Amino acid sequence: MIHIDFDPSRLLGEQKTWWTQWQATATAATREIIEKWERTGEISSKKDFDSDIWGELRKWLLIHYFKGKCGYCETILGRQRSEMEHYRPKAGVNYREYREDGKSPLKTPKVDWPPGTQIDHPGYFWLAYHWKNLVPSCGRCNSGAGKNTQFPVKESGKHMLLHPLTGGGPKRLSEPPHACGKHIGYYYLDPDSLDAHENPLLLNPYVPDPRKHLKFGVDGIEAAQEVAPGEVSLLGLNSINVYDLKSGELRALRAKAQNEAETLLFTQFSLAKMMHPRDEAWAVAFRATHDLLKALNGEYLAACLDWVELVFQDPSRIKLGARLPAN
Repeated sequence: MIHIDFDPSRLLGEQKTWWTQWQATATAATREIIEKWERTGEISSKKDFDSDIWGELRKWLLIHYFKGKCGYCETILGRQRSEMEHYRPKAGVNYREYREDGKSPLKTPKVDWPPGTQIDHPGYFWLAYHWKNLVPSCGRCNSGAGKNTQFPVKESGKHMLLHPLTGGGPKRLSEPPHACGKHIGYYYLDPDSLDAHENPLLLNPYVPDPRKHLKFGVDGIEAAQEVAPGEVSLLGLNSINVYDLKSGELRALRAKAQNEAETLLFTQFSLAKMMHPRDEAWAVAFRATHDLLKALNGEYLAACLDWVELVFQDPSRIKLGARLPAN
């Protein structure tokens, strides 16, 4: 997973015009789904949402920002079917605890509705059309052994539906919240505000630098980054399990991409050593390969960057039988 640097406020020209029109449609649909929930207390994933709205965004994001890749596993969409994944599930929420010794059964969080009455979390329906909650993904990451409606947070009981805000509270939020029509002073929060309250234990590509939490080693094998001595990133650990990044098929595809990245590194080294001493040429080759990989932004970029960095630091890790010449 790599970071996707998308900010609608920076759009210009035709892209800005397209975005403004799409956002107006999404805002109207958001009002409708909130009104439906408050009127009936029921949300159906199959009949209450307009998938054409996020479908249009999926196509646009894949062309302009995701380079045709799944936002979670980085598989080119075409190899896998293309879907729009809701980071916070739109209709129904569950979670499980992942540990080194296994995983817990799926659990459904309880939330207040109306305040003081506990119900099963109905899903983050008001975020069904919010761009920060929408990630182009492949079918493997979104269903089957993948995410489905999982959404783990740091502490049990912290999943949110409504949040009370008084006085100038709404004005201080990063984005204006949607007021609850049935309970004065209660609001449906935006993704950034929810993050601050819920502390999600799941990465998404809009989060700055997912590579601080995930790493890839030999043969495309994934692992959570160590964040302290003997402590791994829970964001990384949960993301590996929830998105099924540990699948054998994915590991094989990442390994193939790493081999191609290694070949590129040695091609750059062959060119660099014509003009530089050996040690300097190796560093020049690494920088050139690193820059080329990022510019090309191909499949499994994070795994390729991690592997090239490992090989640069320790050439004994080289997989393809090539060795650095003595001079």
